[in-house]
Amino acid sequence: MCGFLFHDTPTYSPPAKLEKFLQSGEPPVYIGFGSIVVSNPEEVIHTIMSAVAKLGVRAIISKGWSKISGPLSSHVYYIEDCPHEWLFQHVAAIVHHGGSGTTACGLSNCRPRAIVPFFSKQVLFLTRSQPFWGNMVARAGAGPRPIPYASLNIENPTTAITYCFTAEAKAAAEAISIKMDRMACDLMRSQTAVLRFKKGKRILKLSAPAAQILIEHGKIEAKHMRCYESNSVIIENRRWNPVTGVFSATISTGPHMAQSTTKMFTKPYKEYARANPPNSSESSNSPSQTDLAVQINNSENQN
Repeated sequence: MCGFLFHDTPTYSPPAKLEKFLQSGEPPVYIGFGSIVVSNPEEVIHTIMSAVAKLGVRAIISKGWSKISGPLSSHVYYIEDCPHEWLFQHVAAIVHHGGSGTTACGLSNCRPRAIVPFFSKQVLFLTRSQPFWGNMVARAGAGPRPIPYASLNIENPTTAITYCFTAEAKAAAEAISIKMDRMACDLMRSQTAVLRFKKGKRILKLSAPAAQILIEHGKIEAKHMRCYESNSVIIENRRWNPVTGVFSATISTGPHMAQSTTKMFTKPYKEYARANPPNSSESSNSPSQTDLAVQINNSENQN
């Protein structure tokens, strides 16, 4: 995992109606499925509106590519294109399809979310991110378990949105936001920090472009920089079945056992040979104890 790609918050002036809606009550829930083309948008909007009405919350519903729309209401606002970087600062929770960009933007703004994946893990590689992010968010406590689109009904989004308003979900989303902030460059917020500059009490997290610019302009020296890891990850090789486990253990321990067994016989003899030097009267054709010890040493080193 290399981190997320972020856009800087754009300069955006909301329509007067949207600004009035946001100021007229509690922060709403954002509901949108982006570029997902829903086969039955009428049924989806009926389910969403029923859940919103049951909870008594306000909602901003993104029409998206499916052009989702429903009856006008004082507590629901239908929106066209709007930058998430701006909008997610003004909502209480997010319901979406689980794309990585929407997930990252919402979490960086400390917003809990309920994810409704439209694709399973068995479909295309690029769409596997939807259930993946749904499970990751739920695992971190920043949202409920993902709700597969095929299982969507009035009850499960109601339960999911209710969870998003809990203190537990808000605290988890805030904790993730803090961790994500540690990944960002202190000077170029849209870049990932890869270097740590420290000189005296001055400490900066820097991306590669920021570090290069500062060095070229003589503001910092490379000797004061080290690699920066926002979160160290240690990966251990695992043996997932009995066959590979036994085979690996045999390969790693077999030679050591053989070597140790050999030493049980050779070491006592070497000690004996060292304590009893060869007699000059012995036949010159027979190997001496010292010669044998040397041969054993050489053989042992070769093995």
